[in-house]
Amino acid sequence: MLPKIISPSEVLTQKSKPVDRIDASVKKLLAEMKETLDTTRDPEGVGLAAPQVGKSLRIFLIKPTQKDKAEVFINPEIISRLKSENHFEFFLLNPHKRIRQKFLSILKL
Repeated sequence: MLPKIISPSEVLTQKSKPVDRIDASVKKLLAEMKETLDTTRDPEGVGLAAPQVGKSLRIFLIKPTQKDKAEVFINPEIISRLKSENHFEFFLLNPHKRIRQKFLSILKL
């Protein structure tokens, strides 16, 4: 399990780097991120981005429920944004505070 970075931290505010190729180190990071996401409790995690574990890479995982398999997104691009009152994003950057943003994003891999 990877340690989670707590805000404030430079890695959480800098622009992440694209992943050039999926090699052994990226596969290892993905496995460790999945383990970290699977074992996060109080609150239970539904998503994890590489910067949240100290890696400035354009990678994130989502797992809406504990029964779901984790989905991996590498080098996603936001191609459209719509403002909506019904969609929320939660980050576990600080275990004592949840940050809420309204959003709906369409991602392209």
